[in-house]
Amino acid sequence: MKILVSGADGFVGRHLNGALLAAGHSLKLGVRVDRGQIDLSGDVEVAGVGNVGAETDWRGALDGVDCVINLVGRAHVLKEDASDPQKAFNDINCHGTLGLFRAAREMGVQKFLHLSSVHVLGLQTEEGTAFDDNTIPAPDSDYGRSKLNAETGLAALAGDYSGSLVILRPPLIVGAGARGNLERMDRWLKKPILLPFAGIKNRRTLICVENLVSAILAVLNVWQSQSVSGTYLVGDRRPVSTTQILQSIKEGSGGRAQLFAVPKFFLEKLLLLAGGEKLVTQLTGNLEVDCQGFQRDFFWQPQRDTVAGLIAMGQQNTANS
Repeated sequence: MKILVSGADGFVGRHLNGALLAAGHSLKLGVRVDRGQIDLSGDVEVAGVGNVGAETDWRGALDGVDCVINLVGRAHVLKEDASDPQKAFNDINCHGTLGLFRAAREMGVQKFLHLSSVHVLGLQTEEGTAFDDNTIPAPDSDYGRSKLNAETGLAALAGDYSGSLVILRPPLIVGAGARGNLERMDRWLKKPILLPFAGIKNRRTLICVENLVSAILAVLNVWQSQSVSGTYLVGDRRPVSTTQILQSIKEGSGGRAQLFAVPKFFLEKLLLLAGGEKLVTQLTGNLEVDCQGFQRDFFWQPQRDTVAGLIAMGQQNTANS
């Protein structure tokens, strides 16, 4: 297939592009500005599309394309500088996505895969429970609401779409150059300080970027023989705790995480001061994912263990620093 990867120079795109080429696909790589930042040999064309939003002109990038994989998104803003964060998220995550889908539909593209987020369902699960494909969305962040707005808009536009539309909802993605809280933890671990995270026994599902790439390839493989549409959670096989995440990243960098335990209420106060209520939830709460629906429909199993992925991430981040 000839595939347009939008946001091809982002974190997931950098891991996905080579895998798509290795699988025999030809690529158009959509980037905001072509500065020669993508260095791949093979059947590859880079298309600069400008800023992504409702008015983006995708026609040149979509010419001759059979399939779109949409990775464009605004996410992991650790220090918000937008005057209207919800609008900033919606402009890219919602209106940019819907503009791309409309253009793809009008040009006859029959396969569209959109990368959404588990955050459309919320930031945490109750102990002993997991989000699944039947969980009612309840986003409680600007990012999650913008992703849900995109999903809702895609569902409406797909009413007269004859092709296949798959939406994937991954949790936090593990890999070299990962952003968000993994980036934040990596920075903390590089400092000669004790961190008050020993003994946190929460359960959080992550997904190694290699597993996410293999999930996308699984969709493409099924699409070769049948039309399948739907919205699915994807995630690694077993959840990990915040303590395990920190220990594993530090192990990869060749050291041992210097952690100590404090009462939970005191830790929550510290995190509230450092990053607000959202950070408290993400570092002390649970977020488990049940992705049996995707595993069944696309004959997929995650191959890389989360802890191994975190160790490798620590190694690669150290090598690149």
